[in-house]
Amino acid sequence: MVGTNDMQKEIQKFLTEHLGTADFTLEPIKKGGSDRQFFRVSLPHQDSFILMHYGDEVAENAHWAYINRFMTSLRMSVPQIIEKDESRHFLLIEDLGEVDLWSLRFELWEERRDYYFQVLTQIYRLHSFALSEI
Repeated sequence: MVGTNDMQKEIQKFLTEHLGTADFTLEPIKKGGSDRQFFRVSLPHQDSFILMHYGDEVAENAHWAYINRFMTSLRMSVPQIIEKDESRHFLLIEDLGEVDLWSLRFELWEERRDYYFQVLTQIYRLHSFALSEI
């Protein structure tokens, strides 16, 4: 198993290689799960990305990029993959922001309704394809 310091060095190396700069900040995102860790990568000119590091405990993690590509082909709203390194289990993906349904749970229904509608529209779309069309 790779130690914490070794992992930090690998993350720094991966990001520097693919962003073309070592001038970025890396902030852990406390939400995760399914043997995945997420970090917000911020550049000085205010661009940001999400770095996902995944482990081997959940088999589907190795297929995340392929699932993402499949959902993109169906025109689903999924974050774009910027870069990947399967050997180090890294994915650099588009940052879609900090708002998710969980963060809106205490807001008034009128303020969060549109977010739920967007999610349900995507779920409906995903489940409306006939298998023979895919």
